[in-house]
Amino acid sequence: MSEPSIGAQAKSSSGLQENVFSIAYPPTKEQANSKGYVLYWNKAYGWHKGVFSLPRQPDVTHWTYLPDDLPAEEDPLALRDARFAEWLGSFPIGFDPPIEALLKMGFVGGYQYRGQP
Repeated sequence: MSEPSIGAQAKSSSGLQENVFSIAYPPTKEQANSKGYVLYWNKAYGWHKGVFSLPRQPDVTHWTYLPDDLPAEEDPLALRDARFAEWLGSFPIGFDPPIEALLKMGFVGGYQYRGQP
């Protein structure tokens, strides 16, 4: 995200916190997060998320950056099952379902013993 093109005098005379900007200097696409959002301030709602380019409510007075969304966490059980399938695939031969179930019990036990879920 790049700094808005606001003169140093205009920014210092506004008395705003760092990275809080007057709506007189609207945000651009480069200042929005990866989905095109910024945070807007108005007295009725406080801070709220909005698209940088859409018309804003008339009482919006300030805006600031909105961080990108955090990546979704992987399901630990799905990760464990994927590691089991990878480990099972490392053997040159296939296993019958009862043997595979027995191997999975041992794998899960060792996986949990090592501090994994």
